[in-house]
Amino acid sequence: MATPEATPSTEVLSITKGKVGGEDPQPPAPSGLPIGGSVLEPLNERVGDDKKKKRAAIVKEMEASKVQGDLWAKVDSLRGKVGEAKHLTEEKAAENEDLQGALRREELISTGLKAALILEEEKKEEAKIRVAKLEAQMSKSTLEVAARAMEEFKASSEMKDLNIAFG
Repeated sequence: MATPEATPSTEVLSITKGKVGGEDPQPPAPSGLPIGGSVLEPLNERVGDDKKKKRAAIVKEMEASKVQGDLWAKVDSLRGKVGEAKHLTEEKAAENEDLQGALRREELISTGLKAALILEEEKKEEAKIRVAKLEAQMSKSTLEVAARAMEEFKASSEMKDLNIAFG
């Protein structure tokens, strides 16, 4: 069993200060103890309180350590997720660049095809105009040839013979 220690705030009274003649058989109690109590009771309570406080502190420290461990696990998990998100972002950026390049090539091809189509339509219109001109010229030439043929026929000796015969 532990021996009690005096603290600076505890006042120790002398037994000789008590009354003589048996009127007050107990010595006066120290100011820190209840009257009729033992010196060991508060010491045992204080030692028990200290043990409880130490246990509570250890439990709190263990809980804090567990919470800290859980938080570090979450931090590590989040770091992993951040790394994964960065990787996916890089993949998507590369895929996006590839798709944009393909889109630019498709737009270039489309522009080229549109230009070729416009040129073909212009050539078609020019051909229609040339055909129309040629048809007009052919028609005119046919009329001119027919008129010349008629003039030549009229001027020919056969026509003169026919004129004389019907004439």
